Amino acid sequence: MATNDFLPFATAGGANVLPQSEWNALAARLSGYTAGVASSAQVNKGLRQGSVAAAMLGQFIVNRAGLDALDDGSVTNLLAAFEAAYRKQATNYVATVGGTANALTVTLDPAPAAWSDLAGAPLRLRITTTNTSTAVTFSPNGLAAKAVAYNDGSLPQPGDLIGIVEAAYNPTADVVQIVSFSRSASLNTKRSQITAERGSSSQLTGDNIITRVTNYGAITPAFQGGSSFAAGVLTIGPADGGLWFLSGYCRQEFSTASGQAVYLYRNNSIVLASDGGPAAGGAASKVHSNAARVVSLAAGDTVDMRLIQTTGADFTFNDLYSFSAVRIGA
Repeated sequence: MATNDFLPFATAGGANVLPQSEWNALAARLSGYTAGVASSAQVNKGLRQGSVAAAMLGQFIVNRAGLDALDDGSVTNLLAAFEAAYRKQATNYVATVGGTANALTVTLDPAPAAWSDLAGAPLRLRITTTNTSTAVTFSPNGLAAKAVAYNDGSLPQPGDLIGIVEAAYNPTADVVQIVSFSRSASLNTKRSQITAERGSSSQLTGDNIITRVTNYGAITPAFQGGSSFAAGVLTIGPADGGLWFLSGYCRQEFSTASGQAVYLYRNNSIVLASDGGPAAGGAASKVHSNAARVVSLAAGDTVDMRLIQTTGADFTFNDLYSFSAVRIGA
């Protein structure tokens, strides 16, 4: 076991040391002792303050680096040991993460009394069992569990948290934010996104009526911030506000002269983008329309894709149509 040679002086109960209030007011504390006889209590007070600080430094080296703190008169050796202990930052490294895959627990030493003790402090966690859910929590020393999220508010994908993960408590958002992690591949999967395609469905529309597409046969959602998609409407979740790329596409064959267009709507009233054109009619007469836009969306905003046709009668879109959205930034 490592040794600490730097021991505290005059720390026993009732030790002969000057009270702190008298030490604060002592003129010799500033000027130093001059000729004459110094009070033993005054001398002991100065020796205790220096020795306690030295003992604390030596114990830090022993506890956090596992190295000896030797009183061999070498400043170089003591400094090297201190720098080694500081570099390891063992106080913030947790080699054993407990709990479950999605409810992480750790025991920190010294133990935090409240979450405020950890505000902004980086913690490096060695996780051996990866998460299986986007809903992950973290609790140190029995404190109330906090949600784990990325800096942009999105949630970790299953499999993201493995190996050495660095996190810090954000008191403003009241979440444990992931600062760095081991799986670089998740950078490409953790953003909220959705693709909805016609599949085997179809969409009936009236003549010259802008109609929301509600029938999608193949929907692939991957939401991180509480967003949802239902009845053809994307609703932005509480942690998904920011820049989004939106795209609506339609390809349809018409047997008579007609036209079609694709619209992207926000909040059921604002046209974000549109694109369309005429069809001359005939077996090979197909119209392609593609509306796209990058737009800032807030929590609670809704987005949907709509179609219009001018055949002069009801018409069913049954060739190809799709709606895509991906959050690209804060």
